Amino acid sequence: MSKTKLFSNLAAMAWLAALLGLGLYVSALEKPLYEGNYEDGEYPEILPSKNAIYVEDQYRARGIAHRTRRLEEDFAWIKEQYEKIEPFQEPADGKLTLEHVDKYVTAVDSYARDNRDFKKNRIGDRPSVFSVFAYVGMANSLYEYTKTKAFVKAGITEEEFDWIRDKILWAALFSAQYNLDHNEPTGLDKEHLEKMIRSIYFVLGIFTHEEQGDVFHPDRLKLDQVPVHDLTIFLDNYQRIQYQKVHFDTPTNITFDKEAILEAARNNTP
Repeated sequence: MSKTKLFSNLAAMAWLAALLGLGLYVSALEKPLYEGNYEDGEYPEILPSKNAIYVEDQYRARGIAHRTRRLEEDFAWIKEQYEKIEPFQEPADGKLTLEHVDKYVTAVDSYARDNRDFKKNRIGDRPSVFSVFAYVGMANSLYEYTKTKAFVKAGITEEEFDWIRDKILWAALFSAQYNLDHNEPTGLDKEHLEKMIRSIYFVLGIFTHEEQGDVFHPDRLKLDQVPVHDLTIFLDNYQRIQYQKVHFDTPTNITFDKEAILEAARNNTP
């Protein structure tokens, strides 16, 4: 590493240490990216540099810090709204409904949009060390806020969200495994299915991370217990469903033969 690069990194770390010392863990919701009307001493002085991106990134970090100043207050308010949601009670018949799917999609879309917009509008497409460090400093708080806000928007508790997610993913697993076993996919299609199935395995606890490595629990793989009703709801709505690494339209477009899959599940619970 050159002396110039080393100095730049050390200077950035010192600047961010001062920024954190002034209180980064807090959020205003709709502030401009480069807001210049700060009180004297509110943030560290901008370090001079011939590199315009380096200077711009310091202002970007200021914008992130300024936006996070009220996160604690905002989270307290959204938490109050969350506490008003009725506790989740699993349906007596244990079946997934279209209403469940709608709530799930609303929550996932809200969470994804809030985080995407923050990164796009606050971090930008050319982040450097200042804005990256500033974002890392508040990422966990932002996660908790946007997650709780998503539950409030959908009108569900985290417990209900997890229940819906698992019901959806069991139906997705049955359908994806059918495609893999019967349609003989190749290339990217096969790779997509295999990676998606593995991701679902981890969410559902069929695969777990252990000290000795990833452990497979075959006794937890109960595809014959996936209700036909849940499969039907999933197959009618899968194109608008996503979860973490479970996507049906990227990197390839996965399609499911509803009639064939339901026929394969004919001996499952209705």
